[in-house]
Amino acid sequence: MGDEEVTSVDGTGGASESNAAIVDEFRSLQQKSDQLFDDLRYLPQFGQKTWQPYFGKTFSVFTKLWKFQQEHGPALESCGALQKWDVGNIASRIGQLYYHFYLKTSKVTYLDEAFQFYSAITSRGYYKNADNKEMMVKKLRYYTRYIVVSLLLDKKGKLQELTQELSRVVKNYHEMYEIEDTKEWNSVITELKTFSAINCVVRIISDDGKLVHLNHRCTLTLNDSQRAIANSDLQLKEAVVIGGNYTGQVKFSDLTVDTFRFLQLLEYDANFCKRSKQNVTNPHKYILYKPTFNQISTYLSAGIQELPPDGVMLLYISAIGYIPTKKPLVEDLGLHLSGGVRTAGSSDKTKSTHEPHCVYPEDLLSATRRPLFVIIDSDNSTAFKNISDAFGQPLLVLMSPPMYPQAFQELGADGNLLTLFLYSPLEAICTICSITMVSHTTWVKCQEMLDRILGKLAQLCGSCQTLDFRIRQFTGDDLLLPLITKYLFCCGTLHLHQLFKEPNNYPSSFPEFPSKEITYHPSVLASILSLSSLLEVRSLFYELDIL
Repeated sequence: MGDEEVTSVDGTGGASESNAAIVDEFRSLQQKSDQLFDDLRYLPQFGQKTWQPYFGKTFSVFTKLWKFQQEHGPALESCGALQKWDVGNIASRIGQLYYHFYLKTSKVTYLDEAFQFYSAITSRGYYKNADNKEMMVKKLRYYTRYIVVSLLLDKKGKLQELTQELSRVVKNYHEMYEIEDTKEWNSVITELKTFSAINCVVRIISDDGKLVHLNHRCTLTLNDSQRAIANSDLQLKEAVVIGGNYTGQVKFSDLTVDTFRFLQLLEYDANFCKRSKQNVTNPHKYILYKPTFNQISTYLSAGIQELPPDGVMLLYISAIGYIPTKKPLVEDLGLHLSGGVRTAGSSDKTKSTHEPHCVYPEDLLSATRRPLFVIIDSDNSTAFKNISDAFGQPLLVLMSPPMYPQAFQELGADGNLLTLFLYSPLEAICTICSITMVSHTTWVKCQEMLDRILGKLAQLCGSCQTLDFRIRQFTGDDLLLPLITKYLFCCGTLHLHQLFKEPNNYPSSFPEFPSKEITYHPSVLASILSLSSLLEVRSLFYELDIL
């Protein structure tokens, strides 16, 4: 042997001692990371300052654990301390952390990071040989989380692939164990397929016959002159997005169609952020599904408490209306007579007793101490015309039509119409005109015309001398101005459509926009008619001389 060093591998030499130390370090990191991850559930779900230190610590330990298993994988595997599914569990939890970072910060880049980790689990086959019930359940939950992230990133091609894979795994799960919860997983698959179908409102076909996917996140910022016209430095900083108890509205996980669409309107496109020379940041938001009133009050208060001096709070509610049939005891006060919107509990629109989970206009009084932008998509939205404006702060409430023509009364299950107009005005106008397919060439022309219409509406808001100052304060924000112009486009389009005949078929607002000067300005209405001609549905709209 000469001077060659002899290394023992039989459990008595230096190599085995080194491996034992590696295993001990790995298990210590694993135990610490599991404990920190499990403790996250006990953190308050509201308030940004409370979660940051603990999340940072948890992420730091998981990062160290991930790097450790990469560096010492062969040694850990040789000792039986690391299986492929162990690596999958670590990657899955890091993906979950990134997803929660997204929920806490609204930064879309964290979604991309979560997607990368989830993709690695599949491409490297970390869960491929899951051979017991516990691992199969982890695998199923992983696919569900992967799908939610893919949905939020609008990766339609990946969604179709994941849906097929999840169906296959559920089938194997049932064949192996034949247990009752297979029905629940089959329900998840049904939800996903329905959600994916609803999310494809209009098929846009390219010249080579392929589907074209749309991006609905913000890709524009206002220029200095537009901000100067608004004469306001207000910026959207906090949002509470609520999906209520619409009976039968399509959802996946805790995302209803409406909340899924709306939350994208509060985010800048990630690639746009990378290219932009400006420091654009998404507002922080809470996404709530069927919350109780106490939860709404808590999250709204937490958001307002976090607002900086130039901050705006946005409240979006998509929920069924509630109209009380029993008069209040103190009748002359008139409290709650117009009802509100019910976010949890019974889905009956009327009820003789007080509804504990109804949001009334009076409930928002304290929130009006700060600049407040409210959107109510409900069949009792107009109850919020009675909102109090006691503190003189900027305030705007956009309300959906409380009633739709007979032909569109079933739209709620597929997502509400006002939200669809805010999300994608062209897809909305196609919906009310029964258009299901458009060539990409036509779509591009329509989008260019729509951009001109929205630009004209923004210009009218800037130049109109009679526009309420409470509205004007919001027109200098990159995310709020598009919501305003799309709302106005919705008003004009429904006003021209021949099936929308009744006053309660139209959206409304508080304060009101000047009708002739902005909402129904002749040049805007003429452009909407030109847009309908491009889509070859002009016959469905009134001519201007008939109105």
